[in-house]
Amino acid sequence: VHISSDPELIYLKTNTGDELCIQTMPYQHKDLLGMKNHEEVVEYMTKTINDMYTRKKKGVPCIFAGHFSITDAKIGAEQQTVNRFNEPMISRQVFVGKKYVYVAMGHLHRHQVIMENPPVVYGGSINRTDFNEWKEDKGFVYGTFDKKFVYEFVKVNAKRFVDLEYNMIDSENPQQQILDDLQAREGELKDAVVRISVNLSETNKHSYSALSISEFINSHGGDIQGSTSPHVVQVDKIVQIEYTQNMDSTEVMKKYCENNEKVTDKKLFMLLAEEIIKETNNKNKERK
Repeated sequence: VHISSDPELIYLKTNTGDELCIQTMPYQHKDLLGMKNHEEVVEYMTKTINDMYTRKKKGVPCIFAGHFSITDAKIGAEQQTVNRFNEPMISRQVFVGKKYVYVAMGHLHRHQVIMENPPVVYGGSINRTDFNEWKEDKGFVYGTFDKKFVYEFVKVNAKRFVDLEYNMIDSENPQQQILDDLQAREGELKDAVVRISVNLSETNKHSYSALSISEFINSHGGDIQGSTSPHVVQVDKIVQIEYTQNMDSTEVMKKYCENNEKVTDKKLFMLLAEEIIKETNNKNKERK
């Protein structure tokens, strides 16, 4: 194992006696380099990569090993680019026209192929770190070189992330319903990172115990990320009012007013309602 802390050209002898060159570019930071901003770091890294490439031995196959972000590369299953991060990002153009047999990239956790000629590939992480990666396949890149570099992505059984959402607003017994579902998922929970989201209403929020849910998941081998506390949703109540055919408009509005909690100033409501009814009746008479 060779740890490359600074950009360098490493020459190795293979088992067949052939020579192989490894050109490295470790992670660079402006503070460690004594630079003022990321633009200076990008300029330094780009120039260093180009200069080292021109200095390497001619005719010796060269693999580039880098630890940094390439512009427009992706992170996580949500397809976000790394442009939002405050770090130097190198353009993929730095590899164009160079005869690297392979460009092995690290730093980003998502496996992805940036370009094919030369092959610029992020191996990605071999395990998931958070729910941004919960849908991604994890593994490593295995390659062989015989005149041409041939590589493949090999999947591993990475740690599973389970995302559970329960909308229990209308449930009479949300606690039992959730426990029944978790029981059915017993095998899925074992050795997994579990995130749970629960929606309840004001009427059933006391029929749920976050502690009991946490204890159940932990006892079945799950590792909870975040809180199991519910989100209490304010639900508008539908006012059920019985009206009869012999009621006039004023009586209907009065009954609605009396039975609707949203009407806070009932006296003012009825005054306005009576004015509208009176005006409507007058207009109907004029039409007749």
